[in-house]
Parts: sequence; structure tokens; C-alpha cells
Amino acid sequence: MFRLVLVAFALVSSAPSWARSYDVSLSRLGDTPADRAKYRSLAQEMGLVLAPLHIGPARTTGHSGFEYTLRVSTHNIHQTRSYWTDVSEGGVMDLDGATNAPDTLSTTTIEVRKGLPFGLELGTNLSWLENSETLALGGRIRIGLLEGYQDSYSPDVSVYAAVNRMLGSTDLDLTTLATGATVSYRKSLLGRMSITPFFGFDFILVQAGSHLLINPAFDVSCEASECPDRLIVFDPLELDDADNQWSRIRYGLRIETILFAFSVQHDMPVDDLDRPDQNAISVGLSAHF
Repeated sequence: MFRLVLVAFALVSSAPSWARSYDVSLSRLGDTPADRAKYRSLAQEMGLVLAPLHIGPARTTGHSGFEYTLRVSTHNIHQTRSYWTDVSEGGVMDLDGATNAPDTLSTTTIEVRKGLPFGLELGTNLSWLENSETLALGGRIRIGLLEGYQDSYSPDVSVYAAVNRMLGSTDLDLTTLATGATVSYRKSLLGRMSITPFFGFDFILVQAGSHLLINPAFDVSCEASECPDRLIVFDPLELDDADNQWSRIRYGLRIETILFAFSVQHDMPVDDLDRPDQNAISVGLSAHF
């Protein structure tokens, strides 16, 4: 399985050089209220796309277990909003003249989890945003509060905390944190298989900032007293700002054999607010030892 993970990562990292249209560029955004609002909404939505999704049931791998997962997720975005339009129209993506971005963005993730004594589990993951050079590197810790009591019809319960850090962008600095809980119930199937429905709740926080940018409105020939600033930096998005915090619920199903498991999951927002939010659908193939 380790070789499979390496091959998958090699295929992802060797994507054609022309497939870079979904990299975010803030170079066309100026120091105006409208452009600052575009930046803020864009950072929030990209934060949700690259958030550390928790896929699967509550049970950990056990103190001697390893699990390797290859996951593909699709995230619906608000592609008709102005910040997703082509850079020539004042947006943030090089869409080769297309009016809007696609209605979904996909991420491919490789994840490794290792169980520890006392119900602890550590994990790390690397995600790639399709058609881009954008990556997200993350880590997580999970604690199994109740697991392995199926004979008494008791569900498994766990809590986790995770963080993802955006890599590969020259304009946008982005970190996403998540914490949540999962409840699941494992049922044996045909002796050598099991089926596990699960349900969870996640709380997501986005922190973002821009690198130093050249103001597109700057003109070297203008009078000094009338010139706009040559360099601009957008205001950061702070973790303690309620506008940068999201709540989600998720549900799914895992089918497991002795060595492999297949999972499918739907993440959906529960906040009824006028700001970017997303549904996400994920499928994952895992090998455990």
C-alpha cells in the first residue's frame, strides 16, 4: 500500500504544467472596498475547500494499527460570484477566458493514521487542489472516548482536532483548523466484512492573510501627492472573528474487509448565514494493518 501511495502522489505532483488554472492570483485586486471584499470571500471559500476533512467512523486504528487512505473530495463553490471570474475580468483565477470557475473544485488527499495506546491516534495528510500547484499539508489527533463495545450495542465515540496549511501560493497565506466529534456503529457482515454508518459534527476556523502585493492602480507617472500606494497588504482574517467560523454536519458509510475499506461521506453546512459555505462529497479507499 505504501508503494501505491507513492505512485499516487507522483501522478498528482507530475500534473501537466499547463494545468495551473485554479491557482489563486490576487494581482488584479486593488486597494478598494470592493476588492477587499473579494479577497475576504475568496480566502474564506478557499479555506473551506482546503479544510481538514475528517472522513470515516469514530473507531481508531488501535494501538498497533496503521491505515493509509487515498481520498477524492468535491466541494461546491459559488462560481458565479465576482471573485471567481477570470483574472482579466478582475477575478482571481487564470481561467483561459472562461467567464466563471467550475461549480465544484476537487481535492485529492493522501492520509496516514497511526494508533497509539489509550485510544489516541495521530495522522498526517497531503492534499492537492485539481489543476493547480496548490497543496495543503496537515496533521490531526484523535481520541477514542468509547469504542469496541458492539456486543453491548454501544456506539463508538471519538473527538479530534486538525490543522491544514496551504502551500504553493505566492499571494495567499491560509491556515484552516477543525475540531469535531464522531459517532458510529459497526456491524459485522458475512463474517469477514463489516459495515459502519457514522455521523459527525465539525467546527471549522479559517485564518488568512495576503503577501505583499503590487497595487494594479499604481502609475509611476502620477504626481506623488495623488499616487495610490504602490504596495498593498489585505487585512488578515482572524480565528476569533465569528465570520470566519463554520459549523458542519457529516454522515456516511464505511464498508470494511480484513485489509481494505471503502468510505463515502457527505459534509453539509448548518449555518444559515449570507457568506460562502459549501457541501462536500468524499470517497476514500483505505488499507489498514
